[in-house]
Amino acid sequence: CDYWYSVFDEEYWIPNISVSRFPVSNKSELQIIVNKTMYHHNRGINNWDNNSLLIGGAEAGFRYQSEAMVNKIKNNGTFLSRLYTSPSIPDSSFYGTKDTLMMHLNRGLAYINFVGHGGGAVWADNHVLHRNDMDEISNHRKLPFITSMTCFTGDFSFSYGLGRLMLANENGGAIAWYGASGLGWFYNDFYMVEPLQDLLFSEENLTIGEVINLSKTQYYLSIYLIQIFILK
Repeated sequence: CDYWYSVFDEEYWIPNISVSRFPVSNKSELQIIVNKTMYHHNRGINNWDNNSLLIGGAEAGFRYQSEAMVNKIKNNGTFLSRLYTSPSIPDSSFYGTKDTLMMHLNRGLAYINFVGHGGGAVWADNHVLHRNDMDEISNHRKLPFITSMTCFTGDFSFSYGLGRLMLANENGGAIAWYGASGLGWFYNDFYMVEPLQDLLFSEENLTIGEVINLSKTQYYLSIYLIQIFILK
């Protein structure tokens, strides 16, 4: 919903500035996020900056979407890992649980994408991440940018939103979180994250804010307007 604050011309839904939010309810949470942000802004390059993780939910469609993302990320030279929450997947080497996710977090990741079912305080597929798991997180300053393409995990209006908890986690969590504050949709979530990843793994050296704004613009011009035209 913060997107609307970045649009100066209501006739054209194109963002003019980057707007983000520190989803806090007290000074302690604010201080944690400020400290993490300042450290991240001033830190040098680390070897884990080249690590990424794709998480796909139990349904086959989520795995297919994750697989569609693989080549563009690997072709960038990124060391890519996959975690799929269904034990019945054809290649069982990609099957993983909450413990697998914690292992990846602790070794260091620059980027995580989740496609699957969510409910605000949980990545629901196999309960791979839940609000009650926050005390187990210990990736400290190895903080990833997370795109959470599911329902409600970007909701900042209640204290147990997964994105909010990951950002305000004192022992690690995330440096930035991109996710829906309401319902997510299977196809549109994918259509939104696809241009985001193209930009994130490009040679353009864009900030996260620029990546998000440009990807939303591309989604609006290439997908949203087409859907409106078809409906009309």
